[in-house]
Amino acid sequence: MNRIKGRMKQKISNFIPSAFNRALCSYRIFSSRNVDMDETKEFSAYHSACKTALSHIDNLIKLSSYTEEEKVDKKEDDYIGDMLSVAKKQLEDINAATC
Repeated sequence: MNRIKGRMKQKISNFIPSAFNRALCSYRIFSSRNVDMDETKEFSAYHSACKTALSHIDNLIKLSSYTEEEKVDKKEDDYIGDMLSVAKKQLEDINAATC
């Protein structure tokens, strides 16, 4: 069972950087779109989609912490750590932003 768990953690650890990068880039592109503030459905759908994307990013951060106890590759670990730091900072900035 421990070998299976170790292999699963390795696969997750290898997958997280690219998945995180895709999710963050996708969110940046989508959230920069203009939305018609007078159209309730469009406004609601836009914010719902943004919230879903942020939830996905948050879940990737949580999933990456699952693999932290086994350091596989120092360079990869540094990359993941840097990406997570950037994401956490951006999420904090988004939460602190006011219109």
